Order: sequence, then C-alpha cells, then structure tokens
Amino acid sequence: MSESVKKKQEANAKLDAKQKIESPWTIAFRRLKKNKLAMMSLAILGVLVLSAILADFITPYDRDQINLADKEVRGKIMELPVKKEAPNSNFILGTDELGRDIFTRLVYGGRISLTVGLVAVFLQVIIGIIVGSVAGFYGGIVDAILMRITDIIMCFPFLLIAITVVAILGPSIFNVMLVIGLLGWTGIARIVRGQILSLREQEFMEAAEALGIRDSRKIFKHLLPNVMASIIVFATMGMASAILTESALSYLGMGVTPPTPTWGNMMQSARSIYSLQHHWWLWIPPGFLTFITVMSFNILGDGLRDALDPKMKR
Repeated sequence: MSESVKKKQEANAKLDAKQKIESPWTIAFRRLKKNKLAMMSLAILGVLVLSAILADFITPYDRDQINLADKEVRGKIMELPVKKEAPNSNFILGTDELGRDIFTRLVYGGRISLTVGLVAVFLQVIIGIIVGSVAGFYGGIVDAILMRITDIIMCFPFLLIAITVVAILGPSIFNVMLVIGLLGWTGIARIVRGQILSLREQEFMEAAEALGIRDSRKIFKHLLPNVMASIIVFATMGMASAILTESALSYLGMGVTPPTPTWGNMMQSARSIYSLQHHWWLWIPPGFLTFITVMSFNILGDGLRDALDPKMKR
C-alpha cells in the first residue's frame, strides 16, 4: 500500500473519530451557523446587549441630564431647557420635552427593557420547569391538580390581569418583572410536562429505577437535560414576549415609571397627535428598537428550534 493511501486512510479515520465524539450541542451550533438570518439576529442582539452594558461609556450625556438651548447662554441661571429639539449635530436623535438626549435615553432604556425581559423569563422558566417536571414525573392526582391550576391561569386575559396586578402593587421595575414572570410560566410548564411524560417511559429511566436513584435525581439529572432544547427555544422566544409586555405596560403608564427610561415609556411621551405628526424622533427610535429586538429574538428562536431538532438533516 502506497504512503499517500495510508495518509489518506489515517486522515479519514481521524475525521470519523472527530465526528463520532461531537456532542449534540456542537452539532446544533454547527447547524445554527448555517442559518444566516439566525446568526444575523444573534449579532444584532449582541450589539444591543453590549450597548446596554457599556451605556455609561457610549453616550456623551447623563441619562437624565437636561440640556440648555444655546452654548452662549448655557451658563445663565434663568435659561430654560430645550423643548423637543429636532436631531442636529449635538443631539443625533434630538431631545424630548425636557431637553434630555433621546439617544442617551434609548441606550439606557435598552438596559432596563432587556433586564426586565431576562429576569421575567428566568422566573417563567424556573416556575415552569418545577411545575411541569413534577406533574409529568408523578402523574395521577399530582398531574391533575397542577395542570388544572395551569389551565385556570391560562384562561385569564394576560394583559388585563397584568395591568390590574400592577395597578394594585404600584408601577415599578420589580413589580413588572414579577408580574410577567408569575403569569407567563404556563406554556413552558405544559411543554416540560409533555416531554417528561414521554421520556419517563424510556429504557434509561427503567435502569435508573432499578438502581434505586431518588426521584429528584431522576428529574434533574436524567430527564431535564433531555428537555433543555425545548426550554432554550421557549426562553428565547419568551424574551421577545416579555419585552413587548413591558413596553405595553410602560406605554400605558403601568410599567416602569419615569425618569427611568424604557423603550415603552419613551413612546408614551408621543401619545398626542401633534407629537406623532411633528416630533417623529420621540417615538420612531424606541419603536424601531423594540421591533428589531423582538424580531431578532423570534428569528433566533426559530433558528435554535431547527438546530436543536434531532430530526433535521445534519
């Protein structure tokens, strides 16, 4: 056998060995990289998150700084703040009714909106995993009780209940995150329950039962890792839903209260017809960022669903 043939066989053997030891997550990431829209969405979200983290270094003004009209009279005590200044060389996206820089408040608003979405989804996932895994694993009366509670919560109109609860507790960042998290876990609970009902009948669970492993270890060590793909997809899309809900509540005055900026309460200042027609810089930038963020999370969620689906071709 020639030397070149041996080298080719060795290279093929190494390639086969490398492919054999690839984990499911490595395979899923390779599939995701082939999805250009999903990777573009991931890049956009990365820029938004990085901007929110580095807001203190990106913007030339403080978050609530009131900027005076003219440089010549800026030192005068009686000078009044600018009233909704249009975009110019000093303020690339203009100012609001108090003379605050729109670009600065957009960056800081992204920090609050993304944080609210992240914390709310974290609460949803934790509650949904606990309820769904317990219901799916034990079944019977436990499953019936937990799922009926889930059905009752799903029957209520989400936004109406959220507005009512926030109105009672008072609008704040903490209350908004709490309400979205406590009312939005039903979907992931049903997903986790359905998959665990199927997984608990598999052979590896019979082996775990024969070994006498305690129930908590069966659930968190053997069952939940097999459900993580669905949980990740739900969390990604849940971020989009949570950001939209926060924006809606803030726009209605029931979310995060000024002067703390979010994309939702920034759009609230443009509720008048005059502002909609003549002060476009007040509502188009926060509306566009909300739209692009929600779309990016949804597209990334679709890409993750396809990448993590074992039935998809590699």
